[in-house]
Amino acid sequence: MSNKSKVEELLHDINVNLSQRSASQKDEVRVMQEMLNDRTYWVGEYDKCGKIGNYCPSDSARKIVASVIANGCKVPVSEAKAIAENYEFTRPESSEMINIAKEFVNTYIQTGRKLPLGGREDMNVSLSLKEVGVQNKKLPNGNGDGVIIPAHKTVKAQGGCPKWVREGK
Repeated sequence: MSNKSKVEELLHDINVNLSQRSASQKDEVRVMQEMLNDRTYWVGEYDKCGKIGNYCPSDSARKIVASVIANGCKVPVSEAKAIAENYEFTRPESSEMINIAKEFVNTYIQTGRKLPLGGREDMNVSLSLKEVGVQNKKLPNGNGDGVIIPAHKTVKAQGGCPKWVREGK
């Protein structure tokens, strides 16, 4: 019997069978659905001082569901928690959760602020919006004046070796 959570097993399976690095909506949904349903998947949370706690996405999802049931349906909190605890998230719900998460990232970075994704065991990544001005790119064969690339926005990822990894915390 493996000590790995179902999420970790799925991540390993996807990595082992990876033939190309392109995006896979099917894998996105599989990972999200497993994260929402796997109560054994916990990740360590880190800050500059080292590990500060653990986080379980499934627990958070169940708290949201219980709150919606209790507040929206006027069901007693204890009953709402029991319903949420026994609930299994579906593929369509997982797909919608991905859409919400992606749109949050796209919307939030429009504020001009960094979006820290949270320190994890061996990484600490933030995303921010980067505005790219008009560019004149030369064609690879050197013929002509080149191609005008209009001004546009892109996402910049910032990372580096986290302090807790450097210092062995």
